[in-house]
Order: sequence, then structure tokens, then C-alpha cells
Amino acid sequence: MANYDHIIICGAGRSGTTLVSGLLNAIDGYLIRGENYNFPLYLYKAYRALIETERNAESFNNTPTSPWYRGRYGSADFLEHCQLVIRSMLLGGKPGPFFKCIGFKEIRWLARDLHGETLVEFFEFLHLAMPKLGVVVVTRDIESILRSGWWPAALGMEPGVGHEIVELYQDLDLLPNQGRFTIAYEQIVARDPHLKRLFEFLGEDYNVDLVERVLAKKHSF
Repeated sequence: MANYDHIIICGAGRSGTTLVSGLLNAIDGYLIRGENYNFPLYLYKAYRALIETERNAESFNNTPTSPWYRGRYGSADFLEHCQLVIRSMLLGGKPGPFFKCIGFKEIRWLARDLHGETLVEFFEFLHLAMPKLGVVVVTRDIESILRSGWWPAALGMEPGVGHEIVELYQDLDLLPNQGRFTIAYEQIVARDPHLKRLFEFLGEDYNVDLVERVLAKKHSF
């Protein structure tokens, strides 16, 4: 039985997040979608705006003469809608009861991607919007990341991004230990025993044949 109803796979670009999503999608009852440009971030911004509205409105009478005159719809109502919207986005028309765990993988966690929000507070919202959430953090040797794929070109256009990746993993380390599992790309491709612990974290049996079939396929580009 799955330990989590929702999973988010996060890491820097070219760290192995697509490979991990491939491993999870091979498990019966898992549906892990690809990147979505951090779609839930904008729900979080709206949620936080409603909380700020409620906080300011507490000092005023709720009448048409108040600068914070408002209806009954508030942050708690919006949060319920966020849960439905995220679930609908992830299912994408597939029958929900068929899946025991749904989620997505994303690489847009750098400070520049969060537009002024903090990673820890954003994940506090994600835990509310995606109940029973497990977070899988994928790391990789930083020099290997920066030599991979599009990073060499990006480094010329975006000075300092290497430092931002280091800061990202420092921020991810600040997330609560419970419900978070960290695995390195190098451990995955080496079939390190830690890979088996990933499946234990998920509450799933470790199937060697399944793992080998997934690792035999090229993921991403």
C-alpha cells in the first residue's frame, strides 16, 4: 500500500528527476506527471493574498463602508478548490479511483523561479493542497549538472545560476524530514542499496526487473 496519496519529485534541471518519475510511473497505481512551470505556485500566491485580506479585515466592521468589505468566501474555501484543481490537472481526464498515488516532477525551484516566495512556505501550502504528500529530492554532483544538456549555454546567459543550484539544495534540506526522501542520481544508476530505500519510503515492493526495465530506457534528452 502506498504511503502517500501525492508525490512531488524535485531537483535542479538535469539532476535525474525525469528518471525518477519514470521509476515511479512504472509502479502499478502511480501517475506522476511532468513539469508544469510550477503551476501550484500561483495558487499559493492567491491563497496567501486571501489570508492577508482576512488578516487586514479583522480590524474592520464587515460593512459596505469598510475598505475590506468582503463576502464569506475565504482562504479555507479557496484551499478546498485548490485541492480539486490540482487533482484534476494531474489526472487529466483519467479515472481517479484507478490511482493510489498521483503527483508531478518539477525543476523550477530556484529563487528566480519562485518570484519572491520562500521554498519552505510554498511547501507548507503544497502539503495542504496535496494531502498526504511525499517529497522526493533528486540530487546530482553539481559539476555534472552544469556540464549536462542545456546548462553550459545557460551559464553564459545567466551568471550565478550555479550558486543558485547550491542554494536550492540547501533550501530543500530545510523541508521537514518526515515525508521527504533524498536520493542522488549517481545512486540510482549504480543500483545503490539506497534505491531500494526509495521504494520503502513509498511503501512499495522493490522489483528488480521493473527497475532494470526503466533504467534501460533513455529518459529526457
